[in-house]
Amino acid sequence: METAVSMLEDHQLWLSSGGKEGKQAVFTGYDLSGLDSDYAEARYIVPPFWEKNLLKIDLSYSNLSGLYFREVNLSQADFRGANLKNTHFYWATLFDADFSGADISEANIEESSLVQANLTKADLFKTGITYSYLENANLQDANCQEETFAKFPKIP
Repeated sequence: METAVSMLEDHQLWLSSGGKEGKQAVFTGYDLSGLDSDYAEARYIVPPFWEKNLLKIDLSYSNLSGLYFREVNLSQADFRGANLKNTHFYWATLFDADFSGADISEANIEESSLVQANLTKADLFKTGITYSYLENANLQDANCQEETFAKFPKIP
């Protein structure tokens, strides 16, 4: 857990300094699936992927199943081939994020922006995408079976 925490802190420093300090977080191949519960046991108030700017983070081919991403900027994030099964995104900015080949099955994506996201060959089986923006998202060859889409109501 401490490694993940320090990597996220270094990533935020990297972003705020324009790449002059810190280091881009690269979690390729990591198993972060229990990170939320580790945080709860350590009595952290805010879980690791809440209320942060994680622009351009690399989470490719990692296990993120069951994690909560709340009010987080994940624009241009790399989720290629990641396990996002049962993951929850709420008020997440996923602009231009790459989910190609990712398992996003049985996940919930609520009130989030997936504008220009790449979901090519992603598994969205039984995923709920509610009140989220999918403008120019690429869903080519994605498994959308039993997926639930709910749109924002139109304002008269």
